[in-house]
Amino acid sequence: MLGGLILVSAGVAIRALGNNICAKVLYRLYKHGTTDIDTIMKTVDYAPRYRSKFLSRYLLRLQGRDLVEITGDSCVPTPICVLTVVILGKLKISEVNGKIQCINALREPKTNKQLQKILDVSRTFASILLRQLKEAEIVQTERIRYKIKDATATVALQKLPTYYSEIIKALTKGNPEKFKLTAEEIADITGLAEKSVQARLSELSRRGVVVKAGPNPLPEDFFVLYYQLTGKGEKTLKILDKFERLAQFVQIIENSTICENIAVSEEELWKYISNQVGFSANTFEVRSVINILKRLMHLQGDTIEGYCKKGKIAHSRKSDWHTDRFASTLSEER
Repeated sequence: MLGGLILVSAGVAIRALGNNICAKVLYRLYKHGTTDIDTIMKTVDYAPRYRSKFLSRYLLRLQGRDLVEITGDSCVPTPICVLTVVILGKLKISEVNGKIQCINALREPKTNKQLQKILDVSRTFASILLRQLKEAEIVQTERIRYKIKDATATVALQKLPTYYSEIIKALTKGNPEKFKLTAEEIADITGLAEKSVQARLSELSRRGVVVKAGPNPLPEDFFVLYYQLTGKGEKTLKILDKFERLAQFVQIIENSTICENIAVSEEELWKYISNQVGFSANTFEVRSVINILKRLMHLQGDTIEGYCKKGKIAHSRKSDWHTDRFASTLSEER
């Protein structure tokens, strides 16, 4: 939520794109603009006799999600429709549909158990989500890494039982303070069974010889798998974040009185949006939103004369009245 506005989530838009007919409707409107309903039905191969069913099952639902606008016998694309196609259209929808919450939760590495708690799902369901994301190369597993506690600990190492020697050698290879290995990697180096390595690492940890060295944040339990985003996963998350950020910018402008009675510059719109969201908005993203709103005729004007909402008469930007009125508008909006 932002100032009473209901923000459009990436998950909602992804679900729409995940439906073949809804996706065709959105792409049709994006490419051709306002289109009559009969033409849309023909585009998606929907029989004319099922018009009422098509309206209730698809168009009205898309309208409820702020993805289309129905005016009389026609459908009009909304700014969110354009953002959905332009931004989320870059993703392979089948890979992320229904998994947005899981991807968001993995901004920091987490265990299956941690994800179950955050998503409020069963262990089985969490495992299914993680497996699907691994298959899509969006998520990868990472085990806990260990290192020798500090350089001075090497003196005490000589007093340890000999069956720790292979593990100690593996961990002290190179710089003892920086060399970090997982139990699996130590097992590969030493030829020991991984379970044996895990048991000995547990004992060495209790003795204060070795410590956990990542990933962060560390889990409470020993020997658990962490799940984290891959490079592809990080890119996916950035796309999802960008969609929600720009959708937020759109709704701030659409639901504000700014631009109604006066023409405002791009810089003034940027300042207003930044004030509303509480951070410095990216100027290129604000410009993208302005261009989308202009394309759909929600805004009119240009960079020289300024922008105002469709159908509104913009007063001269050169008058003192404009400056005073804009300042009071910002004050009222805040």
